[in-house]
Amino acid sequence: MANAAHVKNLDEVNFYNSQQSWFAQQHYELNGFKVRVTIKRNAYDDQSSAIAQVLDAKTPKWNTIASIPHPQMKSNGSYVIKSLSATQQATFKQDILTLINKAKMLLA
Repeated sequence: MANAAHVKNLDEVNFYNSQQSWFAQQHYELNGFKVRVTIKRNAYDDQSSAIAQVLDAKTPKWNTIASIPHPQMKSNGSYVIKSLSATQQATFKQDILTLINKAKMLLA
């Protein structure tokens, strides 16, 4: 049986509104790798994205390792609102959790 992945939150989820989209971003340490998860929710589904990236310490560059297709994203929120409700924030956190679980499988 494989060892459980070691996941450490490096910061709190940062929610912000920019470029007519709502974003949620959080950084993790996962089995010694630095991982960044970014959710972008736009009024137009095809301009929304949910990605997990790992830092390549040699370059240093963020490389995408996992994503969620926009039809499967749980996050929602209109860019015209001033702040996200707790319920809306929870939908972004669902996508973050999905991406961290995908990253765990890839970086185990």
